[in-house]
Amino acid sequence: MRILLAGTTWPAEMVAANSDTLPGGPWTVIPAPDAATAQAAVQKEGEIFDAVVAEMALPGGDGLQLLETVQKTQPRTLRFLSADLAQRRTLAKSVTAMHQLLPHPCPPEVLKTALVRALTLRQWMPGERLPEILARLHKLPSPPEIYFRVVRELQSPDSTLDAVGELIAKDPSMSAKLLRVANSAAFGLQYQVNTPLEALQVLGTETTRSLLLLAHSFSYFENINSRDFSVDRLWRHSLAVGRLAEALARAERVEARGVSESFTAGLLHDLGKLVLAANLPEDYSRAMRLAREQGLSGCAAEQEVIGASHAEVGAALLGVWGLPLDIVEAVILHHAPGWLLDRAFCPLSAVAAANWLCHELEASGEGAAAVTEATQKALEAAGWKERLPEWRQLAREVLPQV
Repeated sequence: MRILLAGTTWPAEMVAANSDTLPGGPWTVIPAPDAATAQAAVQKEGEIFDAVVAEMALPGGDGLQLLETVQKTQPRTLRFLSADLAQRRTLAKSVTAMHQLLPHPCPPEVLKTALVRALTLRQWMPGERLPEILARLHKLPSPPEIYFRVVRELQSPDSTLDAVGELIAKDPSMSAKLLRVANSAAFGLQYQVNTPLEALQVLGTETTRSLLLLAHSFSYFENINSRDFSVDRLWRHSLAVGRLAEALARAERVEARGVSESFTAGLLHDLGKLVLAANLPEDYSRAMRLAREQGLSGCAAEQEVIGASHAEVGAALLGVWGLPLDIVEAVILHHAPGWLLDRAFCPLSAVAAANWLCHELEASGEGAAAVTEATQKALEAAGWKERLPEWRQLAREVLPQV
């Protein structure tokens, strides 16, 4: 595996790395300390990289320009950008240039984990037509700044719930949306919460953080007007899948981080539907009609009409926002349950199963029959057949509350 590391702040052990732990054999790193060296490397005839990792600020240029070149000359190469949180608002406009955003500076273990995961799962990377589709999407939300401020505050050793609550309260619009979700039937609270601090105390920091992402995403697209698409219905479905994915992860004794990521991925698994319905309303309506008429899954119909699925579009956006790979994976694969085979229960398993059970119990939605049948077979093949009755019972208990 050939990896190009572009930048000047990579640790020496990364620049000199040669490891046989990556899929496909040894990891050969080619360092490029500046933009000119990196551009020459990716444009050299016969030079193919499995992955290019670039820092945002390169001497003599910038990482996004390099990744845009890679996307044109080596479209199958995995592209990573290391950037500061504060730069993410600008980065959202370059969603086609990269597959995944990494922190800056990027710890060696974070980079290695990202590379191992992406190279292992290369087959689920978005299709070659996705950049063309993304270029037609002019309404894309910037990363929610309040979310990243909350993340930074929670990472502080001096962080308190009071400080986080005050931070959220400084954004009245987001505070109102957060309280609306917190007080919905989905969380079954015994009393109404009236401030972000109360929401944090009752729901916990991880749930609150995920709900900020959900509220931000839906508020950006709340004015969608389509006969074939209901924002309210998708809102309820997203909450249901998030809650059930969280419950399933807990039932399968997934570690705390995996439970949290299952919840977040469940909330955001259909973000791509919002993006497609807002940007390509006529094409999206045609895809939904095709799904109903021919009994296709929504993803299959979207691929047929648009050339990319809502799962790919949503995952591409979340990848640029820098969400964990487990979440991005769960979003892009929630309609490709064959990937569940030979895997321990994880956020992907939780979201795929929760989405299946929600469609099964709702008995509605585009291609619901196709979704439920394919996912059930994959879950059974993955060795979860004996657990399905218990999961159905859990769904009957959780979903009526949503």
